[in-house]
Amino acid sequence: MLSFYLSKRLISMMGGSLEFVPLPDHASAVVLRLPFAYQKQPVIFPLRKTFGKRALIWDSQQAAAIATIEILRESGMQSDLQSDAEGVCAFLRVAEIQNSPYDLLVIRQSDLNRQTENTLVKIRSVSPSVTIFIIDDVHSEYQMQSVESERIYELQTPVFRSAMADLLRSVFGDSQEADA
Repeated sequence: MLSFYLSKRLISMMGGSLEFVPLPDHASAVVLRLPFAYQKQPVIFPLRKTFGKRALIWDSQQAAAIATIEILRESGMQSDLQSDAEGVCAFLRVAEIQNSPYDLLVIRQSDLNRQTENTLVKIRSVSPSVTIFIIDDVHSEYQMQSVESERIYELQTPVFRSAMADLLRSVFGDSQEADA
């Protein structure tokens, strides 16, 4: 009965109805009514120019990291996760050595702030071409002062799918009209 109740609530939110109709001989029928109206929704994903690109996520908040990985997977990107600066630098170094560098690095600002050294400079020395998205969960200029901000972009928290899609489009050159 719980699944019926949840289905009924979901269908009613879409403007429809779900009912049991009693029939003779102790039988019943399920009647589903849904409005027939097409409303064009803006396309968020997929993005053609992000398919097959690689992303590395550095996020110590596991639930947020998983959400970011799912958003990037929807855009067609392959994602790896690291929870500390040493792991990030090691992954970037190996990718550069194998001649398959990461296209995107997503970093949480609070993770950067916990570092004693300027980690962005170290990341740039290991992987100079990687684009960096910084999730600005605590506003700070701390790490930004001594690194060139080219190919470094900020995302505000919470990270919405639409905000990530807009930033990916602007960085990788996909237009929303081309995806529709």
